[in-house]
Amino acid sequence: MELLFADVPESLDNTNEIVDKIEILDLHKEILLPHFQIPKGYDNQDAYLTHITYDGAKKRYKEITPKEKSDCNMNYSRLKQWALRVTF
Repeated sequence: MELLFADVPESLDNTNEIVDKIEILDLHKEILLPHFQIPKGYDNQDAYLTHITYDGAKKRYKEITPKEKSDCNMNYSRLKQWALRVTF
């Protein structure tokens, strides 16, 4: 590294300073997510997230075309795949 950055000797010091600031996280613990109360009228989180997804799309696009519907479905499937829907 010293040879590679010989023209910028402070780059090694800066890199070491950044490394010293890194906190190691123990990711083997279960991730704690906030509990979200589902409003009445929805059977589960999926039903509520689907509702607010399409409600937001209607406000943004005024009319839901097949493309917008496809985009909503794709984004929602990503949330389900990554198990992020429980954070909403």
